[in-house]
Formats: sequence, structure tokens, C-alpha cells
Amino acid sequence: MKGIKKNLVAGALACGAAFNAHNAHAEVSRFSYGPKVGLSFSPYAMYPEGVKIDSKAVSHSFFDTPFVHVSFDARCNLSDYIGVGLGVGYIKKGATLTAEQEKDQQTEEDSKTTPSVNATTHNIDVPLYLCIFPTGNPDGEDFFTIKLGGSVHIPILATYRSNDKEVKLNDNQKKEEASFNMGVNIDLEYQFADLGVYLGVGYRMGLMNAFNLDKDKDKEQTIFSNTSGLKDLKIHTATVSLGYNIATFFAN
Repeated sequence: MKGIKKNLVAGALACGAAFNAHNAHAEVSRFSYGPKVGLSFSPYAMYPEGVKIDSKAVSHSFFDTPFVHVSFDARCNLSDYIGVGLGVGYIKKGATLTAEQEKDQQTEEDSKTTPSVNATTHNIDVPLYLCIFPTGNPDGEDFFTIKLGGSVHIPILATYRSNDKEVKLNDNQKKEEASFNMGVNIDLEYQFADLGVYLGVGYRMGLMNAFNLDKDKDKEQTIFSNTSGLKDLKIHTATVSLGYNIATFFAN
């Protein structure tokens, strides 16, 4: 009889320990947080039709303003299929517009710098996401995440270059610098559950003008004196990232 009681007590203790371990694991897996680092670049810039540099049409390259970006992201899973996320980090945004040259001009002037302008900002990036797990988010298994949301970019440093030379702003031109920007984000991530490592790609579509022109649709920026028609500039940014979920370390 005593042996049976001992077995029952031992079984109850084992069940209690397993239940507590399961709850602790569930609690850890509900939240994820950790650092992320990767490459950012500006594949696309929106500007008015008819913008010219030195009276020549302009173009924008796909792999523009490449740089390192870093962030710290946190996520709370509301269910197996949906969650919310928040992040804070650093990202560089920029756009280079280059005057298009005729073939004969390229051969005759190959020793000269092609006319161009560049606007670049170093920003604090604060994204807010709705996270969707199409295949669920089961414990101990790899999973895929779609992140939809928006972000606020707060410039901490801005630089402007014309014909590859830095532009020094006067007091009036400094008023044309935007104090913040907003964008729509979409990110795709795949996490390797056992390692806690995830790979991600993202796209940030800038919604606001890179120049502060007091909402005057007819006003042009004056920072670049060799450019005409540049009333609006919206910069898109793409990212490729590698991140680590610190919660995985504690779960293990």
C-alpha cells in the first residue's frame, strides 16, 4: 500500500513538473526578441516626371545607397497564426539621380563626372508590425512569418551631394530638410526554430517627401541648384537581414 502511495505521489510530482515546464516553454515561445543586422539599399525613388539635371533627363539606379542596417525587434504571438511586433534601429536612406548621357557624349566626356545629385539620411527606424504565420507557429518547428505594417524614420544626419561634391546648406535650405518620414513596410522571414536564427527580406515604401516644402505643390527644392522640377522625392528601401531570437536561448 505504501508503495502504491509513493508511486502516486511520484507520478503527481512528475505531472506537475511537466505541466510547469510546458507552461514555461509556452510563455517563452509566446514572446521573441533579439538583434538583427543586414544590408539595406534603395532600389526605387519616386520623383515628378520631367525632373532634369543640367537640362538633361534623369534616371535612378537599382542598387543605390547600400549600407549596413541594425535593429532590435520584439514580437508577441497572440495565437498560432497571428502576432504583433515592434522594433527600433538604424537605417540609411538615399537616392541618387543621374543625368542621362547620349552615347557620343559618353565617349567625348568619359573623363568628366556625370552630373548627378544625391540626398541621403541616416535614420532612427521605428517599425510596427502585424505578424502573420501562414503555416502556424508550432513549438520546436521552423516557421514562416509575413510582417505587414508601417514605420517612422527620424533623421539624425542628412547629407547632400551635387556632381559628387558635398552641398553646404544655408539657413533657408536647412528649412527644406524633412524632420521625419513615414512608410509602409512588408517583411518576409523564415526562422530556424532549433537555432533561433532567422533570415529576412523587407521593403519600405516611403510615403512622405524627402524635402520639407510646406505642402506647396508648386515649390521646388533649392538645395540642388543644377536640378529643375524636383518638387517631390519619395525613397523606397529594401533590406536583407539575419536575426537571432534571444528567447530561444532561454527556452533551451
